[in-house]
Amino acid sequence: MEEDIYQGPSGQTPLHAAVARKNTEMVSLLLRHKKELVKTEDKDGRTPLHYAASFGYLIGVSSLLQYDTACAYIKDKDGFYPLHIAVIKGHINIIQELLKYCPDLRDIQNEDEQNVLHFAASWGRKTVAKSLLNNPDLSDLINERDANGNTPLHLATINRNPKVVSILVCDKRVDMTIMNGEGLTPRDIAEQNIEEHTSFRKLLTQTALRTAGAPRVLIWAQWGDIDLLVEALRISLLLLGLALTMMAMAFASAIYLVVNRLRWLVVVVLLLTAIFLLCIVALFVPLRGPIWSKYRGLRFVSYYAYHILILIVSHNLDDIDD
Repeated sequence: MEEDIYQGPSGQTPLHAAVARKNTEMVSLLLRHKKELVKTEDKDGRTPLHYAASFGYLIGVSSLLQYDTACAYIKDKDGFYPLHIAVIKGHINIIQELLKYCPDLRDIQNEDEQNVLHFAASWGRKTVAKSLLNNPDLSDLINERDANGNTPLHLATINRNPKVVSILVCDKRVDMTIMNGEGLTPRDIAEQNIEEHTSFRKLLTQTALRTAGAPRVLIWAQWGDIDLLVEALRISLLLLGLALTMMAMAFASAIYLVVNRLRWLVVVVLLLTAIFLLCIVALFVPLRGPIWSKYRGLRFVSYYAYHILILIVSHNLDDIDD
């Protein structure tokens, strides 16, 4: 009978409801008088900590962990721990808080043996992935393989998340030569994605791997018709960029000869030409230039131009935004 008192919609307890509403006063009251509610699960196997991690409720996460850290090790019916939920939702502060109270959560894996960085890569969480890479205590997770032999870079490539791929390939600790259970490197997977169906999203992912110098094991793949088509497209883009640049310069020169006595008009024409050239660079350099390079200047230009291109076409990409 006492158990029924605390069961609400979907098996939620009052503590679930208080956390969902971010009612700090009620959360504190319930924890003082009904501490056992900390580990009570709803019908989906989710504890109040799952709710706090999902809603980004930092104070709630801290309060729950202070009373009982064991709730951090309870997974729901989907096999997700609170840490996984925080990664999926992109709540970096929640991730840091969970790891502060429970450092060994870094080794928590799901049924596919995927760690926290695997999750960030799979779900396209660029900011989370960057934060995890900057944590020296998590460095051994960078090249860790899941049950299928996939590293975080493999999963970012499989799920076509160019933002995460670009973050990973720029980290020197990431091993781009690792093959998964099917004997494929991340670049092999990118090449296969292009072969199956060409899209700009896949092309951006492949570009990040190619310009970073990622090796390709399936050498024969480059002789497929789709690969030849993509290579022809790249060459065409290079020539198109050159042609547009020369056209802009010729146009600016001709206009200058005609209106050189009207200085304000000359300034306007030159300014418009400069803006046009910058747009051309932003659009074409990422597809041809290396995102990762030993030359700082080239790396700077290509890296940011690549991300500008991602922003421009973001309406065509279904990455989860951080």
